[in-house]
Amino acid sequence: MASTLALSVSVRQMKLNAAYLMKNGKTQSEIDELLKGSDGLVDGGITISVLSADKNTEYVRLDMFDDIPHYHYFSNWHDDEAYTNYTIALDTAAVADPIDWAVQTLRVRAKEMVTRAGGEAAAAEVDWDVIPGAVDKLAQLVAERRARVPVS
Repeated sequence: MASTLALSVSVRQMKLNAAYLMKNGKTQSEIDELLKGSDGLVDGGITISVLSADKNTEYVRLDMFDDIPHYHYFSNWHDDEAYTNYTIALDTAAVADPIDWAVQTLRVRAKEMVTRAGGEAAAAEVDWDVIPGAVDKLAQLVAERRARVPVS
């Protein structure tokens, strides 16, 4: 059975605004402090994407950013459904290292995450026995990227 998924590691940056910060659990006083003296906070860090093998469909993206680590479920792969982007903030009080959390979560929950994002057909065609090895390779790439890009 051929794998129908690909894993990708990149480094991303994005400019955050007050609405995004509020949506991701920051209080108004925290937002005011973060945005003080700037026209927006730039956050970024390691991003891990779970994609279709042809890389045309992104099911899950784990943005393990320095200030607001979060992940997304993208669900627009059904013709009769509107595009959805479910963004879930990590609880940084409970998760000591977001990048380690992301790698470990993919190692044991990738199938459930792809399925939740609407990738039932793709999930049914994956040889899930190869996922731990693929995640080990992914962890190596993440470690290499992390060594080149300081993560606070």
